[in-house]
Amino acid sequence: LFGNFRSLGFSFEWHDFKADEPLDWAKSFHPGSLEICFNLAGTGRVTCGPARADYTPLTAGFYSCGAGSMQAVRNVGEKHHFLTVEFSPDYLRKHLGDKKGVLHPLVERIVSGEKAMAGVTPAIRLSNRQRELISSLCEPPVIQAAQSLWYQSRALDMMAEFFFQSPNKELFCVRQKQVCRERVDHVVKILQSKLDAPPTLEEIG
Repeated sequence: LFGNFRSLGFSFEWHDFKADEPLDWAKSFHPGSLEICFNLAGTGRVTCGPARADYTPLTAGFYSCGAGSMQAVRNVGEKHHFLTVEFSPDYLRKHLGDKKGVLHPLVERIVSGEKAMAGVTPAIRLSNRQRELISSLCEPPVIQAAQSLWYQSRALDMMAEFFFQSPNKELFCVRQKQVCRERVDHVVKILQSKLDAPPTLEEIG
């Protein structure tokens, strides 16, 4: 969709295919990169030692493509639709170099200049807002001349959303906001599936 892993340090890539046989997805990973996957359709998994992320429809997660054993597969007989956002170590250091101590360990290791090790985070459910963002990435709401700036802003947005963690326990207010977002997303999903006969407020509760 946009970007260049080597020259710009980030790349948005859209994948749309049917797997007629098990696909070794790891062959598409750039060595040393950190990659976010937004999975819309189809199922697959990424594993690194005991760590494993199962990508079911409407999930997202990220993984470090460094040294170490790493496997990734897309299941056979399915239509696969997913978006990946790849970041180079230099790009991460440029934008996150002053954020050490509050980054996810996979990110922290790269930013600190240590040897990048393979690793994977669990997949999480996509929010409605994230799904809308993915749709906009395929059809940017700006003119061609502004798309470079727009895509770079989206790359920074995703770094801010996925790569940070609280140094201690997650703040109560942050946790509560996340719970509220998840509840709202769940209610919206229920209503969308039952537009002809929406449940009562009591049933939703």
